[in-house]
Amino acid sequence: IKVAPYAANDWYQIVNEPVAAGVNPVGTWVESPWTDKPALMTLSQGDSLSGGGTAAGRRVQIPMGSGQGATPVGINSLSGAGRGLIRRSIAWGGGCDGCNPDYLPDTKTGEFSTTAYGSGSIEGLAYLPEGMSFNSTAVPAGGALLSVDAGDMFYMTDLSGNLLTSLAVPGGTPTGVTLVQNGAWADHLAVSDKQDDAINYFDLSGNLVGSFSTNVSADFDSATPVDVAFIGVTASGTYDNHLAIPDMGKNKVYLVDQSGTWVSSIDITGLTYNVSGAVHLPGTDKLLLSGTGEQTFIINFAGSLLNQYDTSPFGTSSPQAVTLNPATCDHLIGDSSADLIMNLNLAGGSD
Repeated sequence: IKVAPYAANDWYQIVNEPVAAGVNPVGTWVESPWTDKPALMTLSQGDSLSGGGTAAGRRVQIPMGSGQGATPVGINSLSGAGRGLIRRSIAWGGGCDGCNPDYLPDTKTGEFSTTAYGSGSIEGLAYLPEGMSFNSTAVPAGGALLSVDAGDMFYMTDLSGNLLTSLAVPGGTPTGVTLVQNGAWADHLAVSDKQDDAINYFDLSGNLVGSFSTNVSADFDSATPVDVAFIGVTASGTYDNHLAIPDMGKNKVYLVDQSGTWVSSIDITGLTYNVSGAVHLPGTDKLLLSGTGEQTFIINFAGSLLNQYDTSPFGTSSPQAVTLNPATCDHLIGDSSADLIMNLNLAGGSD
């Protein structure tokens, strides 16, 4: 995906090579003479520095900025994508979004009905950050929710449930959706499809641009992928930028890289309930899973059940989809029977 960080001409940063060995070139320049040279770069804690030693914390080099003695970059020169890059860089560099999503909710902080805009039987749910656009519609301040339903439709709403745009999902039977935030498919949507046994990649205009099969080997044999979750920064670093794919029929969560190469499987038969949705808890080696029996589970990558909670006291009997609001760490649950999306948190807020 190409991103123009400026809406008007302004200064930009070029980093002379060689760069530090541990640098991850998240973004590279397109135009000559800097084609394929690092532009947006990240360095994780403990990675090697170019001058020796290791980084004491996360570092981000953004492509925007003026040199010594030059006129500072005008904030109004930044495009929406440029502002989004800065916001997301700050959030990543800080290591968290100011709250901790690893908790058991005790309060419903809000809800809205999806039937008001024609959506029923929610299948999957994802959070989109401010600074992005979907179907040529800008994500508002605070972010947006993107859902897929049994009618094979994408719906993007603001966090209060006001419809912003909708779009038919091309082909198949979508069962889950996640925003890929980093890696080869950064800023694309990964959508699980139980009809085609596949993970399909869509650009933010809704075009199908890539896919891989989920049923290809004895290790990776998912014939009913019910959701897909992007795994961001983890505590161990083992599965950073991978995908988690829960399968209801196999009672497994498959961990794969973004090309669809199987890495590991999590056995979830011990949960006793079928799992229908998944989201990664940022900065941890844990997944939050929604399931039948009005249950939601927190497990680690080894498959150990760490915690669980009953969603029925909050008014949901069919917690089909789950995602997180990274700003508030609300657990967002999509109920496929009541056609509701609800926000769950702690009475005092998560910290």
